[in-house]
Amino acid sequence: MKNFIYIRPQENEKEFTTFCFYNSFLPQLQLHYKESKEPPVFSFEGLQRISPLVLPNLLGIGYYLSKYHKEPIELLLSYEPKLLYYLFSTDFFRISALQTAINPKGLNIYNFDERFIGGFSEYINKYQRKEHKVHYYIPINTSVDDMNSHDELMEDLTLFTLPNQFETVLMDTIPEKSIPKSIESIAEPISNGILHSKSITWAISQTTPLPYSKTVLSIVDVGIGFEESIKRKGIEKVIISKVKKMGYHKDYLNDYFFIMEALHFSMLKNRYGLIDFIFRVAESGTVRIHYNSTQILFTPRLLNKAYSLRECRKKIIKEFEENDTISSSLKKKVITEIINLSQSLLDLFNNDKQYSSIRIYSVIFKGVHIEFELPKI
Repeated sequence: MKNFIYIRPQENEKEFTTFCFYNSFLPQLQLHYKESKEPPVFSFEGLQRISPLVLPNLLGIGYYLSKYHKEPIELLLSYEPKLLYYLFSTDFFRISALQTAINPKGLNIYNFDERFIGGFSEYINKYQRKEHKVHYYIPINTSVDDMNSHDELMEDLTLFTLPNQFETVLMDTIPEKSIPKSIESIAEPISNGILHSKSITWAISQTTPLPYSKTVLSIVDVGIGFEESIKRKGIEKVIISKVKKMGYHKDYLNDYFFIMEALHFSMLKNRYGLIDFIFRVAESGTVRIHYNSTQILFTPRLLNKAYSLRECRKKIIKEFEENDTISSSLKKKVITEIINLSQSLLDLFNNDKQYSSIRIYSVIFKGVHIEFELPKI
């Protein structure tokens, strides 16, 4: 008997979001594999609206499972033309379909009835911009210390690929003068995915329609994650060592502290990266970083608690510009401030996943997933 995994909003919600994905969809999937070794069947039946942020998640989990089972995952559709047109216009169907001569971008992720795809004439150009596409990036095999590969990839991403894919959408909410640094910040997690995750990296950026217009971005890989990446790079686990000595490291917080370890590593870089991305967006919007079982939400309220850390970052950029290095005293200060931020977030932690700044889910979704939401002013 086939087990159907329904892609539907939770009760009292209007659309299927990443919160539904982590809190409802993944537990269904876990239950399926406890009871069966057969491929699951995903179902869009009854779904009317879906968040753009969740599309990379669905492509990522579908790709992972299709490789595991060595066949595409069955995806059931129902005729909801507005939803189907939206998915079609983002290239969701083209990417997830079988690879053929007329569809070279297909990745053999989902098997679905293509007779549902069509009859969209009344929706064309009404609900979707041509820039609102899902993009994917194939991993590159290279050694972890190959800086030439990294620098070449970053140059291509920041100067050519990402401006073509995201610049127009980002300009809806980000000042034009800030776009180059924003692109550089986005390029960092994408390049990490390409070089280190050993997984396809997925990304999408959209500006949602009025009345609650905002620009959203999602970057997802289902690869080796922060812990293994740090291990392979030979980076010292400074933050985790400190919190263990301080006595408040718990097993269920392990993924949380590896996120903080990644932020510490980002703080010490001489180029714009993840930490700068958080500081920029969380001034007025929201950044979510999800790793394995844990998600951290950075908001304007929480950014106030990171004031000293932001000042450290400014000093690091200045020291690199002046001396091409960072002083040991500033490095120690950064560790202290990362620990302080970790404690501040934990003080706000509660088990209500809907509102807590730290969300710890019952099911692991491997890899690193980054989202931002920036209101359009």
